[in-house]
Amino acid sequence: MPSGFLSLYRHGARKFVFLNGHGGNIKMIQRLAWNSRIEAAWLLCLLVLMAWDMNPAWKGGHGGGEETAAILGIDPSLVDKSEIGGELQFKHLSDNLKTTGFRSVEYKGVTVEIPRKTPHVTDNGWIGPDHPSTATEEWGKEMLETTANYIVDFMEEFKKVKLS
Repeated sequence: MPSGFLSLYRHGARKFVFLNGHGGNIKMIQRLAWNSRIEAAWLLCLLVLMAWDMNPAWKGGHGGGEETAAILGIDPSLVDKSEIGGELQFKHLSDNLKTTGFRSVEYKGVTVEIPRKTPHVTDNGWIGPDHPSTATEEWGKEMLETTANYIVDFMEEFKKVKLS
């Protein structure tokens, strides 16, 4: 068990919840969870929560409408709408290796994983089905409130879990 968990465990903590809303963190947190399972009487939960889990209409990508709406819901002054670009423009690796996402290209009808950093995939950072121009403050507030309410409800239910 990593020292941080061990210290918390020694002080009585028995249930741990990692709240994650970023896909890039999942493998690292899962590894931490598996490497930490040496005590029988504790429980670790990885809650991978994306807003679209509550409403599929909110399905978004990176830097798109969903994420822009969330920031608008927090503080509209943080979004400079004049910087929202036009259509999605991928940077392809070659004429035959067509970018399909941050971690993928298509070659002869097959998706191949080639992870790259954002500037190597798209100039404006946006990727996904939801253009940033679709974002509204109202959408962001509804999405944030719905997600927060879900987290509260989940935590109340998680408290009821009996440890062995």
